[in-house]
Amino acid sequence: MKQFMFGLYALLLGFFARPVFGADEGLVTCGGYNQPECTYTDIIPTIQNILNKGLVFIIIPILTILIIVGGFKMLTAGGNESKYKSGLDMIKGVIWGFGFALLAWVVVRTILLFLGLTTN
Repeated sequence: MKQFMFGLYALLLGFFARPVFGADEGLVTCGGYNQPECTYTDIIPTIQNILNKGLVFIIIPILTILIIVGGFKMLTAGGNESKYKSGLDMIKGVIWGFGFALLAWVVVRTILLFLGLTTN
């Protein structure tokens, strides 16, 4: 199972690393080719891009795959209660983790709005 999860993470990193880490997506909106030089005011938009794209391109696909793996464990339990409970606990943990990730995103976004560092 550990080899499977390692392979899955490596595959996901290969699929999602390019859009998340700035290639063709504009993660950092300054300092590139034909772009203005970076200043301190460019830090907040960069943090927002990292949070937004990290949530969409990393957390949601991993959430989906882990829920599928947990459901597969439950379906293939075959009357084995410990295997069924393991799959159910996995799904519960994934949902709780996603809830905390969303809560962190809301807290950071609220603080940025409150301080007037972002408008949208």
